[in-house]
Amino acid sequence: MLNNFKKAVVYKFKEHNKINGSLYYAFEYYCKLKKFTDIKFYIVGVSDSDFIMVKNAFKDKYDTNLIDSIISILPSDLYRLKLDKILMINVLTYDYLRGFLTGECHVYSDEYHDNYRPKIGSVKYYGFYDYQIFDIKYEINLNFEIFKKVTKGSKVFISAPKIESLKFPREDNYIFKDSKKISSNLFNDIYKIIYVHQSLDTNNRIIPEGFYLNKEVQLINRTDIIDSTLIRYKNLVDKKKDYNLKDDDLLIKEFK
Repeated sequence: MLNNFKKAVVYKFKEHNKINGSLYYAFEYYCKLKKFTDIKFYIVGVSDSDFIMVKNAFKDKYDTNLIDSIISILPSDLYRLKLDKILMINVLTYDYLRGFLTGECHVYSDEYHDNYRPKIGSVKYYGFYDYQIFDIKYEINLNFEIFKKVTKGSKVFISAPKIESLKFPREDNYIFKDSKKISSNLFNDIYKIIYVHQSLDTNNRIIPEGFYLNKEVQLINRTDIIDSTLIRYKNLVDKKKDYNLKDDDLLIKEFK
């Protein structure tokens, strides 16, 4: 039975990209917020089998007892909840569900959008980079507080577009993005990341994760695009930022 809970993190499940960075970000923000306030995490439009898959992926990656508190619902259920305050870590979630939301929405602008403004309720967009549309300047972070410790693997992860990845030799110790060898927690298997930067990455996670988990990180830059990948890499190398989600983070304070 659904409870009328006032504050929530909401995520629209992606059928064709089931386990992705936005999903991880959403859960990480939920875990941080749960320390300070009563809040729920709703995944909308996920099948029973995919819901189990998501929870298992979280169990492999995170050390937290909050995984079983996640709730799977339908859009119509979301409308009946009448939430007062909602956090969404990607624009797709808001675009898909905004007709079911009448409260105060806070949306991270991970992608370009139409800058929609509702007649009922409100929305504030957050972003940091030039390619984002936003009301409030804000850089998304990772909740390293709940990350599991990882082992030092023996393999190298190649994060590159398919054409670029073909330039690397097919060695046994290489793992590629499209490889079936990727485990649910990749970082247990690798000691190094080679990231080929060739196109816009709006919300890069793997580089700050690699630095935090003490993996070697090599960036091969093949574009003039200034995006989250390049900026985060340079800041981490120069030790200007660690991209760790703090208790006094702007979005966290907004929901306390």
